[in-house]
Amino acid sequence: MNDMESFPSPRKVLILLLVMDAGVGALHLLFSLHPEMGAFFDLAHEENLPTWYSSFQFLLVAGAAVFCHVVEKTVNPQKTISWGWLVVALCMLGLAIDETFQIHETLIDKVMSGNAGNNLRHFFGATRDTDSLLWTVVFAPVLILAGTGLILFYYSRLRTNRVLFRFSLFPLWLLVLSAGLEFMEAKTLSSFAQDPMVRYRQFVFIEEMAELVAASLFVWIHYHYGIWRGTHYQFSDAGEL
Repeated sequence: MNDMESFPSPRKVLILLLVMDAGVGALHLLFSLHPEMGAFFDLAHEENLPTWYSSFQFLLVAGAAVFCHVVEKTVNPQKTISWGWLVVALCMLGLAIDETFQIHETLIDKVMSGNAGNNLRHFFGATRDTDSLLWTVVFAPVLILAGTGLILFYYSRLRTNRVLFRFSLFPLWLLVLSAGLEFMEAKTLSSFAQDPMVRYRQFVFIEEMAELVAASLFVWIHYHYGIWRGTHYQFSDAGEL
């Protein structure tokens, strides 16, 4: 591709994203307990700044995946596997929509309203008011299947850049950590600890920050791959000339 040097460097993009993540985390620490503004900055709340920022991040991930698709189609128009980037983009777009409209919470409420939900709640020792935090358990098979598919797809695209492939595993690990912490939040709120809210808020902060950093890393990995692939093609083409 032409003019790859005119794009911002992947390193600058990553630094900017991580600074923005840190800013959202700092606003939570500074203002989440404020009696009037707290809800707007609290990572544990919905329909506020952190939620909108998270949705925006996944839109960036989807856009970066489309960028990879465009680069691959330009480099090799005959390669049909580039459509996989569009599948990744659609999945990330779905996550962005879910972050805004909390679709998974609606689904988990329906699941937990029946006998299966009662049995699941009893098995994990959780209370009814923590149902929304058990969504990672209910949808674990789907999440595992999606994660495995993403790893295989990244390997198919990044196997010639092993350093970048190894980095692609880190955001997936962060999402696994985040899912585990959501379960721990449910267990904490269901316990009879002296002050469960303190530990709950600690878990929430780590969980939400892990999600934000994971999304930023996904943006960087996609963008880095697109720039690397386009630059490699540009140099190869120049060598042939």
